Amino acid sequence: MLRNGVAINESLKVLASNASSGRVKRLATELRKSVEGGRSFSACLAEHPQVFDQTYIGVAQAGEGSATLGESMNYMADWLEHRHDLRSNIQRALLYPSIILGAVGMLLILIITFLLPRIIPIFASFKTELPLPTKMLVALAGFMSEHGLIVALCVVAVCILVILVRRIQVVRRMLDHTLLHIPIIGALNHEYQLAVYCKSFGMLYEKGVRVNEASLTAAKTITNSYMRSVAMRVASQTEHGKDLASLLGEYPTVFPAHMRAITGVSERSGSLARSLNEIADHYAKRVSYKSERLPTLLEPLLLTAIGILIGFIAISIILPIYQLSSSLQ
Repeated sequence: MLRNGVAINESLKVLASNASSGRVKRLATELRKSVEGGRSFSACLAEHPQVFDQTYIGVAQAGEGSATLGESMNYMADWLEHRHDLRSNIQRALLYPSIILGAVGMLLILIITFLLPRIIPIFASFKTELPLPTKMLVALAGFMSEHGLIVALCVVAVCILVILVRRIQVVRRMLDHTLLHIPIIGALNHEYQLAVYCKSFGMLYEKGVRVNEASLTAAKTITNSYMRSVAMRVASQTEHGKDLASLLGEYPTVFPAHMRAITGVSERSGSLARSLNEIADHYAKRVSYKSERLPTLLEPLLLTAIGILIGFIAISIILPIYQLSSSLQ
């Protein structure tokens, strides 16, 4: 609507009247009233940080300054939709392994809680020595029957402790740094963060925001606290006139070599915004591709682990029965 010449307050009024969500209707109404009160659109957005992040506000502010607010908002809408698709791809990729692991966990609980307590008395009546796998299974079942409640409480306590400890900034950075080194998942998260960072940076710089401000705003869009702290350090040093490529080069584990090389060339040629957008598109494609392949990569590993687990339980139950039948013959 803005690109077609409709005023901001009229656009927000139409948005409010057509919104199916009560929350969106209230938000659009509040923004319209603030705009009609004489405030800039970007300042109105800044009053709702829980809805509009720094990138959104920065693009709106740049669009206002260059009289291209409609184009800027359309550009932002396309990126938000693309970012949502990336997140959805990652969530869908992790859904299948999560369901499998949850089902296996429930199966183990049922076996240990209901099946093994009925079989163990039979094994105890055998006069022969039990095989090692059976001894291990009997010991596990006995431990869980005696201390199962304590184990469950400990698991809950550990989960709560992890949630609380993650609120400590130093610990959260350490955990997020460790996350980046987890096979498959770490690389996927790393490339997603780079795609978000480069796209936000390039989008803001293209709209006329200065390098230091664009890099600072882009750093705030990173959700991995370790990578965000590194990007914030880079942003703070750009204020002193250092070129971006050399600053990125100080953190080679966060910013890959080809990204640093492209950034250095584009800075000298004056095409930094375009290069950052192209880098973001490159990583976005890699994230989409890896997300689609992730279930295929994890499925053999999960099936192998489940097979080994079920095979161990089956052997532990069958071996003593086989030994007993052999001794009776």
